[in-house]
Amino acid sequence: MPDNAPPARRVLLVDDDAMIVKALTRLLRQRGWLVSQAATVAAAHAELARAMPDLLIVDLFLGEDFGLEVVAAARQRDKDVKIIVLTGEPSPHNASLAMRAGATVVVSKLERLDDVIAAGELAPDARPRRGGGPGLASLEVVSDLHMLRMLERCAGSLRRAAQVLEISASTLKRRLSRLGWRRAG
Repeated sequence: MPDNAPPARRVLLVDDDAMIVKALTRLLRQRGWLVSQAATVAAAHAELARAMPDLLIVDLFLGEDFGLEVVAAARQRDKDVKIIVLTGEPSPHNASLAMRAGATVVVSKLERLDDVIAAGELAPDARPRRGGGPGLASLEVVSDLHMLRMLERCAGSLRRAAQVLEISASTLKRRLSRLGWRRAG
């Protein structure tokens, strides 16, 4: 490695899903990241004690453990570390919990893996800002995904989806139109 080469970026990947870990590790290494892995909260704490990463990717649910324990510990140690929380259950509630714990962005596991990595590489400064914390755009994206899933689960019925979401049908229609959604038919 040449002396003038930038130092390698370190990422800690905390997930108990072996397929996701394998795929994300491959993609991260292709992008020049040095990857450490942990499948449990305890293993993640040990990795954080050994070396603080430049990027932390944490699954929200790790078997019986809650990945936000890792997020809070990392944020306490380093206010600037970028933290991506992955969730297979994207909802405004889960996103809100992750953001309060210190996540920079929250990304659905349903996203393409390249998009997950880009979320960390392009994430704003991790320091909280006046008027809102980091990653608020991703909270909005999770909310939008949640609305679209509810609409799908309700077989396209705007009225039923609004009832499930506990918002008015006109509010749901307005938010969906902002996403480019149009009623079929």
